[in-house]
Amino acid sequence: TEAFASGQPIPNIFAGGFYITFLCYGGTGSTLGLVINMMLSKNKSYKSLGRMALPSAIFCINEPVLFGFPIVMNPIMMIPFILTPLLLCIGSYILMATNIIGKIAFNPPWTTPPLISNYLATGGNIPAVIWGLVSIAISIVMYYPFFKICEKQEMEKELAIIKEEKKEEVVYCLLYTS
Repeated sequence: TEAFASGQPIPNIFAGGFYITFLCYGGTGSTLGLVINMMLSKNKSYKSLGRMALPSAIFCINEPVLFGFPIVMNPIMMIPFILTPLLLCIGSYILMATNIIGKIAFNPPWTTPPLISNYLATGGNIPAVIWGLVSIAISIVMYYPFFKICEKQEMEKELAIIKEEKKEEVVYCLLYTS
């Protein structure tokens, strides 16, 4: 911050605010991509959870997704939960090291929405905001195949429940019509 304020080049890439600004779109694990995938789901419960989780995800609060999806104790979702921030870290580091995007000059509050936090943290650097948009797209793409696996499993469970209910209905009708 002192270097930025005095017009000097910012010396460090990893500074306070790097993690929350460039790796946590939607909260730990960069789960905003998962929330967007959920909102576009064929599954009604995932779509509903995605819509419910979006407002909090915008402010980096992702407990509704962590425990409602769930990501916690879910080996399938563990993969993008770890890999997405790792990929965003590598990308952000390379872009900052090559001066394509601005380095962290300020540490905005952790609940600052994405893109706004990119702008504020880098002292108004527009390429950092563009990288924020690309990062959200990367998060969507990273979560997509894993989400589709979970969505398929959930749809199969719902189909099995519906089939069981139909069987019970037929048995009920047979018992009481004869």
